[in-house]
Amino acid sequence: MQTYLVASAAYPIPDIPAAARALVDACGGSLGDRTVQLRRCRGIIADNLPQDHAQKMTAALLQAGCKAWCLPTAAIPALPRPLTAHTLDPRDPAHLSAQIHFSGPPELLQWTHIAAVLPARWQMTSRVDEKVAPKRPTMGATMLDVAMTGGMRTMLASRTAQKTGKQIETVQNDAMVEIVALQPLRRVHAFASRMDHGPLEGRGVQGADNWKLLLQALHDRTRPTTVGRELLEAAIRGEDSPPMLHISDQNDLGRTMRWLMILATLERMAAKRAGV
Repeated sequence: MQTYLVASAAYPIPDIPAAARALVDACGGSLGDRTVQLRRCRGIIADNLPQDHAQKMTAALLQAGCKAWCLPTAAIPALPRPLTAHTLDPRDPAHLSAQIHFSGPPELLQWTHIAAVLPARWQMTSRVDEKVAPKRPTMGATMLDVAMTGGMRTMLASRTAQKTGKQIETVQNDAMVEIVALQPLRRVHAFASRMDHGPLEGRGVQGADNWKLLLQALHDRTRPTTVGRELLEAAIRGEDSPPMLHISDQNDLGRTMRWLMILATLERMAAKRAGV
């Protein structure tokens, strides 16, 4: 049986409270669940639905002022899990060479088969319990006193941290690029801090400049219709990625990429109907 998806024209969803109420009235569910669904949808509000259910959901969203489309799920299939490349070599005019494994041949992605190139910002959050250092022992304390008081203070500090829940949070950002190729469908991404920039080292630049050279090469080699091209140009200029591309989950990035590919497909279909 053919299934359908519901995609919004914008993300984040405008006027989430109104859209959530419309979905509850038309399709059921709780207001809280529908609100969370809209906040976390990454542009694809629902997937793999029967046609009548997807059409009902789309009509409710349109009535609430949220522009949306109902499309066959197979139009833009879900993207596979990504392969992480530690080297991307763009020098061959026929294909991009992506070295996934440290041994063995690279993945070869023909430039004409690359459908999307999306720069993003990968966020890594680490949390550690706040600790209280024990005080230094006073003059004249015996070694037994030091051992007992130091040990006791350490135990109390640990217990206090557990009770209060205080944690120190550190957020690190890393530039990355996501590439989707067709025939066959493949998804490759690379991180600036983990990249081997060997293929670009002969250019006489280092560090962040090498990353920009790679992005520029991806821009120059891919077609003008490649999804994410404007965002790629902004990254080359040194601009930060938009908030929706500050990612900490590869599934979120995959859904965002798929949604952008759906929008591009709809734009091409509209232009074809208009004879542009």
